[in-house]
Amino acid sequence: MGETHRGTPQNIATYNVQRFRTRSKHTIAPDERIIPYLNIAGFGPISRIAESSIDHKFVLALLERWRPETHTFHLPTGECTITLEDVHMLLGLPVDGKAINGCVMQANSLCQEAIGIDLIEGAVGARGQGVNLKRLKEHYKKFRLDDESTQETILQKTRCYVLLLIGNVLFPDSTGNTVNFMYLRLLMDFSRVGLYSWGSAVLATLYQSLCKNAVAESCTFYGCALSYGDRISSASMSLERRMQKSGRQSAA
Repeated sequence: MGETHRGTPQNIATYNVQRFRTRSKHTIAPDERIIPYLNIAGFGPISRIAESSIDHKFVLALLERWRPETHTFHLPTGECTITLEDVHMLLGLPVDGKAINGCVMQANSLCQEAIGIDLIEGAVGARGQGVNLKRLKEHYKKFRLDDESTQETILQKTRCYVLLLIGNVLFPDSTGNTVNFMYLRLLMDFSRVGLYSWGSAVLATLYQSLCKNAVAESCTFYGCALSYGDRISSASMSLERRMQKSGRQSAA
């Protein structure tokens, strides 16, 4: 562990906690009418826990224990990490299938078609276009469904909600203000959304953010915090029980 690592005694003692930001945050509950479509797409399980609060100080404490060279947390009770199986078990996301990728430059008309309103920030066809999360959340709340709503209208609200999940929970960007336009294209055909390996992308983004924020100067964590808090807590308790059991056996 080098001198620039966040976990050195010197860096822990001098770091200003007020500078640290966690872009992953909870989101709102889904409309009951869109839940069947969320289940089809593989986002049903995470929609049930996406309202959970995130302990920012706990995230910071775990970053001090992260070692980029081994991709493991060094805890007092031993080493542990987050695997693809953990992501699937905790979040219920698909971990098999196609990679999450695509063109980041799309026509703004795609947003109008997908969610019923153009919320794109940035010039038409420009790299880095994004859907404004604040305006997206306001649009979702005003988007009313009833017994007369068509399937396409329900799908539009479902896409709104999944974009909120992606931008707030799964793949928040470093600003926390927008969600990449690329994801919208992947949500157009809901019969195929579940064929993508969303869990793999979550894990890759999480590892990237953990490694970047293991450096003391970094102050913005953008990985999915829901995917590892409970995992590390349970692993730590399991390792502690194992050590206690081993100690009792040695004493006997």
